[in-house]
Amino acid sequence: MDDERRDPPDSLEELLSRALPGVRPLPREGRERIARRPPPSRRPPGRSRSAGPPSRRPRLAVERYGDVVTGLAPGADPRWLDRLRAGAIAPDAELDLHGRTAAAALVAVDALLTRAAATGQRCVLVVHGRGRRSAGGPVLKDAVATHLAASPPAAVLAFATAPPELGGAGALLVLIG
Repeated sequence: MDDERRDPPDSLEELLSRALPGVRPLPREGRERIARRPPPSRRPPGRSRSAGPPSRRPRLAVERYGDVVTGLAPGADPRWLDRLRAGAIAPDAELDLHGRTAAAALVAVDALLTRAAATGQRCVLVVHGRGRRSAGGPVLKDAVATHLAASPPAAVLAFATAPPELGGAGALLVLIG
């Protein structure tokens, strides 16, 4: 074996110089300046800082079949989906999104979820409509489900298409953790 393998390097700089000959480290002042620069924010404008960046929050596993859509957080009990679909959990609050643009609808959903989480509400009903008048299909339904799965402001454990008596394919029941 050669000397490099037998003698461990005395410092990180020595290890790097062996691994990357010809590469020189930045001066200390440059390193400090780079280290102090805050990472770029991945948070959309207007998002509350207390919720944490969406990239740290687990994404929900979303399933779509026909008019039914469900989402379940990693580690959450799948029986919650059965209870939501059956209407076994009564909603504590309701939001009707009819007549709103997708952007305005998502802002309203975020506000509802933030308020519900702050007041200890466990389940909310989001009425998005069936999207029958939309040329490309249900815009709000897809936007809300995608948003809940990716970056809600509150901890969403699960969501499911509501039972017929609560709006069926035109609404989602959302369980907040």
